[in-house]
Amino acid sequence: MSLDTFVVEELFREYLTFMGYGHSLSVFAAEATLPEDDKRLSREVLASEMGVSQNAESRALPLVFGIVETLRTQNRDAAEGR
Repeated sequence: MSLDTFVVEELFREYLTFMGYGHSLSVFAAEATLPEDDKRLSREVLASEMGVSQNAESRALPLVFGIVETLRTQNRDAAEGR
């Protein structure tokens, strides 16, 4: 499995867990053959791979929300010429 696939699957897992989608998570985990918890990438590694800065507020949310915010900020800054 490529690192990109592994990262995306871990982001999905974290999101489904956060949202309380346990049934969806169990199906996804089985179909994606996700690794056991002790072989997962840590949140810090995922954030680093995605280039997402975290603060106390963002740590309470799934990383996918941080990715969306990071992209919005980058797009806004690019549009404003920063």
